[in-house]
Amino acid sequence: MKTKKIIDMKNSLRFTILIIIILLLTLVVIRSDANLANLYKTKKTTSMLLPLPLLELTMLKNGPAISEFYLISAIMHFVSENRNTKLIAQELYEGYKADPYIMETAFFLGNVLPIKKEDAKIANRYLKLSMTHRADWHIPVYIGYNLLFNLKEYEKAARYFYIATQFPGVKPYVHSMLIMAYYRENNIKNALLYLTSLYKETENPARKKILLKKIEWLQNIIDLNKEVELFYKKEGRYPENLEELVKKGYIESIPKDPFGRGYYFDKKEHKIKSKW
Repeated sequence: MKTKKIIDMKNSLRFTILIIIILLLTLVVIRSDANLANLYKTKKTTSMLLPLPLLELTMLKNGPAISEFYLISAIMHFVSENRNTKLIAQELYEGYKADPYIMETAFFLGNVLPIKKEDAKIANRYLKLSMTHRADWHIPVYIGYNLLFNLKEYEKAARYFYIATQFPGVKPYVHSMLIMAYYRENNIKNALLYLTSLYKETENPARKKILLKKIEWLQNIIDLNKEVELFYKKEGRYPENLEELVKKGYIESIPKDPFGRGYYFDKKEHKIKSKW
């Protein structure tokens, strides 16, 4: 009888402790949600975000589990009516810190979140912080991509793509992204120098063939721009189009574009460009 009372008391104590823990967790979630709503000036949040010490305690400092938790929370915010980019970016960054080897968090931050220009700025701020947690080529590529396509900051984009190319195991498309950034920046000479060095270093015949086409493509742009500048010096104005360069004898014919859909003269920038 005495043993049964002891067992009942232990069960009652466990139940009480469990209720207290649940109440405490509920309070933490509510307080966290209220604090986040106040911090980000939103009327309502759908936050699952818990303080990192509490997550570490409840998940036994399991980095992958914590990272997945933050990723799920970020996705829930992303699809909610009260989508808050700052909150999502913070959650993804916290997830990346917990386990830098779960790249879904960085991918979401770099490729999914930046819908608008302001989103891209916020994403890049956290992506730059993420670079301090793991040496990997993916992160500078995501930063460069946002700079190139969302923010139109071509010189900075080239810088980050170049950083990415210095990592071992980087994919070939990253080199192409660097060339594209140089091209958008109107830094054709740097693009040509980089392509030439890649051509000399590679031993793959198929890769060499592609690089040779790109070299020809950029060399044509450089040569045509020289003729445009010569036309300006002699005629006192820029040509109306490439056909005028042919008509006045500056070039024999308009070269075939081996990489794009044809060369043209950009009257606004006074530069030869390639159609895409």
